Amino acid sequence: MRKWLIENHYATVEELDAIEAEEKAAVFAEKQAAWEDHFGPVRDLARDVAGKCTELLADIPDGADEQKNVASQTIALLKEGIEHPPGSRHVFKHEMSLGDICRAVRSLLVDTIETGRRGSTAWRELRDILARTETEGVAKYQEHLYAPQHLSPLNVPEVLPSETSIGVDSQSHIIAAGTACRMKEHPEIVITGQDEAAGGVQQCRLGLRSGHSQMTEVEGHRSPAIVHFVPKDGFGPARVWNSRLDETSIVGEGAGLARRGFRPIICIQFADYLKYGAALIRDLIALVRWVTGGGQDAAVVIDVPAQRLEGTHHASAPFGDWMASFPGMRIAVPRNAVEYVGMQNAALQGRDPVIIASPLPDLFGRMDVPENLKDICMPFGHPAVLKEGTEVTIVTYGVCANYALEAAQEMKKCGVSAEIIDLRKRARYCFWMKIVLPVPPVSSSRK
Repeated sequence: MRKWLIENHYATVEELDAIEAEEKAAVFAEKQAAWEDHFGPVRDLARDVAGKCTELLADIPDGADEQKNVASQTIALLKEGIEHPPGSRHVFKHEMSLGDICRAVRSLLVDTIETGRRGSTAWRELRDILARTETEGVAKYQEHLYAPQHLSPLNVPEVLPSETSIGVDSQSHIIAAGTACRMKEHPEIVITGQDEAAGGVQQCRLGLRSGHSQMTEVEGHRSPAIVHFVPKDGFGPARVWNSRLDETSIVGEGAGLARRGFRPIICIQFADYLKYGAALIRDLIALVRWVTGGGQDAAVVIDVPAQRLEGTHHASAPFGDWMASFPGMRIAVPRNAVEYVGMQNAALQGRDPVIIASPLPDLFGRMDVPENLKDICMPFGHPAVLKEGTEVTIVTYGVCANYALEAAQEMKKCGVSAEIIDLRKRARYCFWMKIVLPVPPVSSSRK
């Protein structure tokens, strides 16, 4: 462009050089202003903390040389971070952050706790600075990441499956029936995904579009779950339709529907294919509440057949770790179809986006259909004890809980009493308190 401008006499070399110099200076000034907006408060806090550390150093009694050395090193570290401008990468190998300051202060407080116990004012003030800074950090980076407590799918009232059953059916048909129950009561629920109009690849949406005509005679009778709970004519193409063979399109469609007030259930053929829509899941669904300061949300339910422990890599790869890395997204992992229905109902009552990993290995297995299928609700934020034991505790989730129950029976033959805890979810952080503390056992109807 520069050459073209000069050759066609639109500008001289001197004029272009002046424009470039002016623009470079303006960009550099904006860069410095942005760094100052970011780093200025950090530097001010570091100065304040360094001053309090100096006061603490004076409070440390003679003879406590190790405490004095730690305080002196902390002061020196903070001062170097203050003196070197952003971009220098000199002290912390990156620009000093609030996290760096908090870690330094926390370590210092632990190492000088004896001085704090002696009534050091500086020690208490550093403790207060740490608490205040951490509270502000939580508000900045975690507030609005998830729905407030009263809208959280983790806190909806629990309704257990009834002991009475309307019959035995395949688990995929039970999921279809449970979804139909919720769709009858909530017209804003819509379903899209690959082959969903035909019932879905795993037949978990059978009958939802066209009703009972989608079913074929199986073993001389029709599905009791679908006959009992799915409307005879289904819900039609306006509420259940096929998507393109493109995960980014499916995710984008779900995000748009959610922003317009619908409650979309978007279906991905296998959990492995989520990676093709991962960027959109993170930016258009999981983080919407956070980036808008709680002003908007994208309460999408993403159904993905998963949990298969063996098979081809394109349809059976482990899903848990990278799925759980989406901030703002809930991950529900049911171990059978009835739990799936209960967790889906909980998800649709809350306002968080949720990925439900359906139990792929058992979808064509059969189980009892609870009479109160439409009312079942299982908040998946709390683990459940499936089997009590006294010698060994096995903590797992999803279909692996079923295998653990089988293993516990074998262990019992060897005289070993095993406790089985089902986490029922995957999370970015380990909720160890909920596991270490006593967990109430589930009722017999849920075992």
